[in-house]
Amino acid sequence: MKDERIYILNPDEISFFYSEKGKVFAQTHNLIYEIKEKLYKLEENLKGTSFVRISKSAIANVDKIKNLEILFNRNMCINFFDGKQEYISRRYMKKIREYLNIGGK
Repeated sequence: MKDERIYILNPDEISFFYSEKGKVFAQTHNLIYEIKEKLYKLEENLKGTSFVRISKSAIANVDKIKNLEILFNRNMCINFFDGKQEYISRRYMKKIREYLNIGGK
């Protein structure tokens, strides 16, 4: 976590946004920043960009995705170039597949 300063973040540097314990964070290559915006509001503001909702608690930057991993239970995990991981909930599976133009159910 960074200190109590205000940082101007370039969206291109953000791998994903996530919420945890009522707070929202931006994950960059090696730092985490607390965001004062709700996740649903970020989703609205980022519409039409490289960000897509992947779960109730996360929004991913598809430009930062290294690969998608299909798990034994048919869930999917996103592996980012920075080594971080996030899981795609089944509710958003179709949306991410359409966004990335990949087949499957």
